[in-house]
Amino acid sequence: MKHVLVLGTGGQIAQWVIRMLAGANDSTLTLFLRNAGKLAGSVPANARVVEGNVLQKKQLVSAMAGQDLVYANLTGEDLMRRHKRLSRRCARPVSPVWSSSRR
Repeated sequence: MKHVLVLGTGGQIAQWVIRMLAGANDSTLTLFLRNAGKLAGSVPANARVVEGNVLQKKQLVSAMAGQDLVYANLTGEDLMRRHKRLSRRCARPVSPVWSSSRR
């Protein structure tokens, strides 16, 4: 079973990723976003929603615990640099996948 953390869950690309993984019997999703009320559509059966802010290290570290893969749909150069560094410090190796809509 793969555990996938999705950061920036409210973004359009992240929504496509969530829909794609919703039917995957071999994975569980953790949908991390600031305001769960802004989550578009329904939450897949294989997902749980966690409210938090990616800029708050404790919240992010807690959400990353036990994850195999982190999909980050975030913007901002500083955010990406910060989270790459954080993923290297995890107690358990995490494979990051980064997506940015920055133009």
